Amino acid sequence: MIDVGFIGDLHLGHPAIAKLRGFDDIDIYNEEVIKRLNSVLHKRSLLYLVGDITMENSKYYYLLDRILGRKVSIGGNHDLKQHSAELLKYVESIIGAMKYHGAIVTHIPIHTQEVHRFGFNIHAHTHLETIKTWRYQPGGYIATEYPDLNYTCVSWDQLDGIPISWDQIVEKRAKQRAEIELLIKQK
Repeated sequence: MIDVGFIGDLHLGHPAIAKLRGFDDIDIYNEEVIKRLNSVLHKRSLLYLVGDITMENSKYYYLLDRILGRKVSIGGNHDLKQHSAELLKYVESIIGAMKYHGAIVTHIPIHTQEVHRFGFNIHAHTHLETIKTWRYQPGGYIATEYPDLNYTCVSWDQLDGIPISWDQIVEKRAKQRAEIELLIKQK
């Protein structure tokens, strides 16, 4: 069980996302989201919902009551301002960004020129896409095969719907760093 968790891009009630994630029935999808979240949460957990709780549809916010623990929403591009009053019935607060143990938590990844101000960026939004490092070569910049350790994605898709704790984020980053170092040595 985790005390503090992070996950984004739930997209409750969104049939197209549900289908992409292997669910033909939206009600079954919504139930599976709740089941996966609750599999690692307890009644005293704090869950940071890192944006896109739904797809611009406040009618599914009531499902948040079935998720264990306290919830804080970090606004996403599909979390509409006009739905804030309804969302606040189910979460403690709605914020745009926050610092957590030196990292910045946002829905959309922050610009590479700004991420250096923080340890790294915990984000969602990119779903299955990993932000890669860039290197300069004559003619411009190209993406490398290495993940950019300035970014850690907590999208439902990358976590298979299971929230991740701070310790798991730290462990994941250390593992990625070791893998990158090994790849570089092998070249």
